Amino acid sequence: MAVMSSAIGVANLYAFGGAVVGMVWVLMRRFVQSYGTGTPRPEASTGKDKGATGLVEGLYLLGKHPYVLGIFMITCLFEVVVTVLDFEMKVIAKQMPEYHDTADFARFMGFFGQATNSVSLFFSLMGTSMVIRRLGLSRTLLLFPIMLMCVLCFVFFMPSLNVFFFALVTVKGLSYALNKPSVEMLYFATSDTVKFKSKSWSDVFGARGAKAMGSLITDSLRSSMTMLLYYGNLASILVNVVLLVIAVAMGRKFNELQATGQIIDGSAGKSAGKEGEDNNMGDIELRALTQAASEEGDDDHDP
Repeated sequence: MAVMSSAIGVANLYAFGGAVVGMVWVLMRRFVQSYGTGTPRPEASTGKDKGATGLVEGLYLLGKHPYVLGIFMITCLFEVVVTVLDFEMKVIAKQMPEYHDTADFARFMGFFGQATNSVSLFFSLMGTSMVIRRLGLSRTLLLFPIMLMCVLCFVFFMPSLNVFFFALVTVKGLSYALNKPSVEMLYFATSDTVKFKSKSWSDVFGARGAKAMGSLITDSLRSSMTMLLYYGNLASILVNVVLLVIAVAMGRKFNELQATGQIIDGSAGKSAGKEGEDNNMGDIELRALTQAASEEGDDDHDP
């Protein structure tokens, strides 16, 4: 509907968005009434609550386990790059005469959203599992930062609206189709407790913090378009170099943990054996995909 903002009106779009949010609340309430939450009722506490979670515990796990910290970095670092690129594209678009009006700019962003989601859907349906099976998880982790580096270099030397548009569509599409599934598979080498505590912290605080860092970069350079495009893209390239190095290390560590049958167990404070593997990998289809990726990754490293 955003692409029809010129005819519908921006105010009506806001009203429609609010109505959709209200419908989500109604549907969730009906779902819970019909099927329940599936959560067992808590029993009376007999001692220390070992399952208590919170901000401090998630942060503690990130500092205690380098593997968990690596997952956090892969999850959040690319958000810095996307925030910078997204701001640059919007600034360039607002300076174009055809998108100077608010309704026309909303139409442009609606078309951008359609393109991004279409690319994500296409890659998710056609390419994600095939890429992971053929390349292995370690190489798939490298594929996203390598392609992101190519996009950043292209944007750095040709900073136009069309280039930014296709760059962001590619980055966001590949993020949903490749990066996020790969990160989820990295959690298969951790226990359920570690995954729950660290993932919730990363998704809520880490992603927001990464976007805030990207906003700090753009805010410090927004006074000059030339500085924004040059130093903003340069900062994005440097962040992506760090992401590439971490992806290499995480791919190797994942293959090592899979080969030895170990998982990162936060409650024990060390890697646990293969006893908790079945509990940790509840999704059978995704577990098989991970095992195939790990085996192919091991074969690639054999002489």
